[in-house]
Amino acid sequence: MCVNRPWLCVGLLVSLFFACTPVASADELVGLWRFDNADNLGLDSSTVGNNLVVDGGVSFDAGGRFGGAGDFDGVDGMLIPTADFPQSIPLGNDPYTIATWMRPIAPLNESGYPAGMIGWGSYGDARSVNAFRIFNDNGFRHYWWGADLDASDSDVDLLDVDLDDGEWHHAVALYDGEVRALYLNGELLAEDFPGDNDAQAEDFAVGRTCSEGGARPWCGPGEFFVGQLDDVAIFDFALDENQIVAIMNGDFSEFVETDPLAPLDNGTLTNPDERANYVHDVLNTWVGDANLDGEFNSGDLVAVFTTGEYEDRIEGNSNWRSGDWNGDGDFGSGDFVAAFADGGYELGPRPPIAAVPEPSSGILLVIGVIALGRWRRLA
Repeated sequence: MCVNRPWLCVGLLVSLFFACTPVASADELVGLWRFDNADNLGLDSSTVGNNLVVDGGVSFDAGGRFGGAGDFDGVDGMLIPTADFPQSIPLGNDPYTIATWMRPIAPLNESGYPAGMIGWGSYGDARSVNAFRIFNDNGFRHYWWGADLDASDSDVDLLDVDLDDGEWHHAVALYDGEVRALYLNGELLAEDFPGDNDAQAEDFAVGRTCSEGGARPWCGPGEFFVGQLDDVAIFDFALDENQIVAIMNGDFSEFVETDPLAPLDNGTLTNPDERANYVHDVLNTWVGDANLDGEFNSGDLVAVFTTGEYEDRIEGNSNWRSGDWNGDGDFGSGDFVAAFADGGYELGPRPPIAAVPEPSSGILLVIGVIALGRWRRLA
């Protein structure tokens, strides 16, 4: 075939090149505010780095859904950008997902206005906003201004949920470019086909949606949230239901870089053999390598004893870096048993894991072109 039709082989080889070349996904988590750092409540845990600053009455609450939470006073408390509009936030008619854990004290704030969780855009201009707030006594409004998707009190009541019952509730507003939807605790509340939006790069805030200012008198003192928020997230695409359930459970691993030591520290791996296999095959090091330099030696012993956690009688306060190598949450003699039993002390780095390398797509193309040249000469 290639002797008579070399152009066909070139086409096949080029197709093979592009088929073998990975294409990065455009879907991204563009903001994740977890409120776990009391000294930096606006820290963004996504890879984009959209850090915010506290403005007004926002404080740290240790009783978050996962770790800490932001406690918003309902008067003037919000998180806002330091200067420019945050990077990569969906604008125009772009798809998006807005998600948050929420524990509102009341549906209305101190000024009697609806409690807003997050929003941005040109408030007052039709179809120029992305905003998400409580609606009436027990519902939600996902609004673009003049084009609103509402979940009524009765919609939420059907799920046997009272938003201000003191419990945490997970709320999601999303748009995939055609369909707009609201979810509560992983359940679909409402959806519509709203047409196009044109959200503007203005007035971004967490803990507040529309507020007065300049020529915008229609929001009164402002739609400030009153209560606690946790794991506030923005994506530049519409999550599917499985992804919604995952982030509702605090799992953002699909979208953020995770600590490679997490399975050793969070109770995922407790079986000694499974822990050793993970250390060997994934981390490519030895049990006992506290500083992750690829070796288990005296430097690791110095590092763990410096933490002062050896046999300190404080239950569950240790991790891999501070000497908990057997996974029981504490640094004690059992950890030395696990480490020295692994047999890597002062042996240097572990040998690299043997693997059969896959040829890169570029190499495949070069090989194919060389082969094609040989076919042509034979012809």
